[in-house]
Amino acid sequence: MMGNSRAADATAFVLPELGWCVDAGDVVKNLRPRELFLTHPHSDHIHVLPRMKSRTTCPNIYAPAHALELIEDFLQAAQELSINHRLRADESWEPAYRLVGVEPGDVLKIRRGKERFVVEVVGTTHTVPSVGYVMCEERMKLKPEFARVPGVDLGALRAKGSEISAPVRTPYIAFLGDTTPKVFADHPEVLRAPVVVTECSF
Repeated sequence: MMGNSRAADATAFVLPELGWCVDAGDVVKNLRPRELFLTHPHSDHIHVLPRMKSRTTCPNIYAPAHALELIEDFLQAAQELSINHRLRADESWEPAYRLVGVEPGDVLKIRRGKERFVVEVVGTTHTVPSVGYVMCEERMKLKPEFARVPGVDLGALRAKGSEISAPVRTPYIAFLGDTTPKVFADHPEVLRAPVVVTECSF
């Protein structure tokens, strides 16, 4: 993980091994992320967002649902500025991203090749509605009740359609953005993550 955070200036972090970014207030390694998670729409967290979209990778941009319209307007304004005229009513432009609204309590399932990830969205406290993200790796593991069953019998159970495995989430990292200590009382589950990143300027 690498990144930069300076309150009211620029905040962005990147997980280069996954090709993911959290917030877009700074350019980190000039990465074109496949998945981009916005904690809230303040300019120090989104002002380089137009540089992160790409027709090659067409990233998924996850953002608080209440802010989608404003973020869409921001991206469209950046597009219009780059073509030096305002789009006419009969003109359109093909977005180089997918904008996805999220709410606290949402669970995002993301695949990366054979790897499976789950991102849990938690509510945070800020001057605007904001969210944090707990990123987990998900693997299928044998259910405890089958731990002593011989392999040949497990194969037979599978062939009959028995569910002998269940998904297990392992927290990877939590990003909480600008928030207050209240988040730890409201969502103690974020402390399952071995690394927790938050901006605590205020």
